[in-house]
Amino acid sequence: MSDRKRQIRLLLWAYFLLVIFEGALRKWVLPQLATPLLVIRDPICIAALYLGYKYLLQNIWVWGFVGVGLLAIPLAVGLGHGSLSVALFGARILILHFPLIFLFPAVFDRSDVWHFSKVTLLIAIPMTILLAMQFYLPQSHFVNVGVGGEGTSVFSGAGGRHRSAGTFSFSNGVACFYSLAAALFVGWLVSGPRPLPKWLWVSGGCLVIAMPLAISRAIAFQYAITFFFAALAAGISPRLLKNILPASLGLAIVVACASQSAVFQTAMEAFSSRWEAATQAEGEGDGVAGVVENRIIGYGVVSAFESIDTVPVAGLGIGMGTNAGAKLLTGSSHAFLIAEGGWGATIGELGPLLGLLMILYRGFLTASMTLRSLLAVKLGNPLPLILGSVGIHSMFMGNTSQPTALGFIVLSGGLMLAAMKKPRPVSGLPVSRPKRRSTHA
Repeated sequence: MSDRKRQIRLLLWAYFLLVIFEGALRKWVLPQLATPLLVIRDPICIAALYLGYKYLLQNIWVWGFVGVGLLAIPLAVGLGHGSLSVALFGARILILHFPLIFLFPAVFDRSDVWHFSKVTLLIAIPMTILLAMQFYLPQSHFVNVGVGGEGTSVFSGAGGRHRSAGTFSFSNGVACFYSLAAALFVGWLVSGPRPLPKWLWVSGGCLVIAMPLAISRAIAFQYAITFFFAALAAGISPRLLKNILPASLGLAIVVACASQSAVFQTAMEAFSSRWEAATQAEGEGDGVAGVVENRIIGYGVVSAFESIDTVPVAGLGIGMGTNAGAKLLTGSSHAFLIAEGGWGATIGELGPLLGLLMILYRGFLTASMTLRSLLAVKLGNPLPLILGSVGIHSMFMGNTSQPTALGFIVLSGGLMLAAMKKPRPVSGLPVSRPKRRSTHA
């Protein structure tokens, strides 16, 4: 492996770790630097792209994102909000972060994804312990402090409990982390290295307990989607059942044991309260089906086009839909200036023409990744499809305005692509050859 490729790998590992622990730096370690730490991953992107540009020059997807980002800057400054700093902050998402997705398969393969999986699932253990502390301790406690060491990072929950943020700056990071961790966990159960390590079951138990601790319906829905994708993989390639059936039995035992813990049962009371209240409100009496229809289709799709005729042709300006952009323009980051949904923000920032083009572009990329992952299952590799349970939706509709959400879009997409590559041969090891039988008596 060349030194350049090794350096890129280290930078991508640093990006991965900062996505998870960036909030911890901004809350507990260096709160006085909370604002500049918001873009701490940007220098890593620049260095990785500088070292790996030759891997990306012929990638049409990269040029599409970079091209739109570069075009959006003068449109925002000349015809939109007029702030160069806000435009640059928004454009860096397309110019720096999205291209990083395609560096993952350039320097990593399936064997590396198992390393990412191991680290993620091991981190899930102390992360769940932290969630439990945040769940039980007051909002004013140090573990629940907000970004910059002020206020609190928790969010209203149910049953007198609050939604915790873990190491992240906001509770959405917890949902993103456990969604990816669950996909990596299920992927390991289905096709990971054998024998299964004992710590994997401990991580699985933590994933179970984390769902009610986070009081997050998003995690519950994502767990269900991941198991559906695993079942889909088994339907395409029935030979996977030899791993899935015993792993499912082990998982059932883990769930049964975890659900008997006092922490789980206490948290489930708050989770159930939140589920019933929110489902009743958002589902408008139609239960879970109503929530899916209103939250995903209505909130994510329909609302994006409801006011499209009021958006200027050139858009309101890239960066205006981000939290940081809102703070630079108005002094407050507590309100979305355009839309909270991914598509609505894209159309509002870029305008109806360029915005729709970007949505279609991400759609074509998502379709390509989905088809390739389905083909990989036929070839005996279900991992990309299982990771697609997180990556497909986030790549197509995910909102990039919040830095943590953006980071997980990059990670899930990059790992999904890397999982499609065959493990590289291990060099430097002696090759054993069968001994020849002696011809002498």
